[in-house]
Amino acid sequence: MRIRNVQPKVFQNYELDDAEFQMNLPLFKFLVGLWCHADREGRFVWDTRKLQAHIFPYRPQVDITAMLGVLEQQAVIAKYEIDGKEYGWLPTFTEYQYLSRNEPQSILPAPPNEGSGSVTRVLPERSVVRRTKDEGHSTKNLDANELQERLKTMTVGDEDGLS
Repeated sequence: MRIRNVQPKVFQNYELDDAEFQMNLPLFKFLVGLWCHADREGRFVWDTRKLQAHIFPYRPQVDITAMLGVLEQQAVIAKYEIDGKEYGWLPTFTEYQYLSRNEPQSILPAPPNEGSGSVTRVLPERSVVRRTKDEGHSTKNLDANELQERLKTMTVGDEDGLS
């Protein structure tokens, strides 16, 4: 396990929060555990027993397979196979981690699509609620593409970008 950084915007990932609530699984803790378990390229061996032992050593009842499935479905992780061995990869890992120069280079094979930008996250349609001083509460349904475009242009504290 390695020391990693947690970026504040991870707390705004409503898909992860919704899935954690709906499935009653500790997805956030699992994701942070994967960050600590992964090597400097965001790669890890897809071995549920090892992940269980490293991330949830005192909770054997936690369903690692289900959590891997949820994170893979949300494109937070990608599963790949090289020479019959399964690996996982966190596609945005190197964008958000400050790696120690002392951390060794990855010995795990790179995923076939690493660096191609072929892993994209799709946001579901979601009702966005905002509050302003003058208008009180307002709700607007945005389709996934519109929401993604508005989120790209927003800055921290810019709640009006969603109106």
